[in-house]
Amino acid sequence: MHFLPEYFPNRELGITLYHMDQFEDAALKLEKSLELQYSARGDGLITNVRRANYSEAEVALDPEFSAPDSIAPGDDTYLVITK
Repeated sequence: MHFLPEYFPNRELGITLYHMDQFEDAALKLEKSLELQYSARGDGLITNVRRANYSEAEVALDPEFSAPDSIAPGDDTYLVITK
C-alpha cells in the first residue's frame, strides 16, 4: 500500500545504505521498493547500486590492487574506467 504520495520508505532506506557503502543491503531495499511500487528514481538508483557493488567485488578479487595514499592532479596511473 502507498498512502503518502512520493514517499517510498524502502527506497529512502536503500539510498541511505548506498551512501554508507552497504551495497548489498541497499539493493535489497531498493528491489523491495520497486516490487511494492515502481518509481523511476528507484529504478535508476538500483542501477547505481549494482554498479558500485560490482566494482567493489572486482577490487576485492584483484590481489594486485592497492589503493594509493594520495593521487597527484594529472596522475592517471590509478585511473579506473568502468563500463
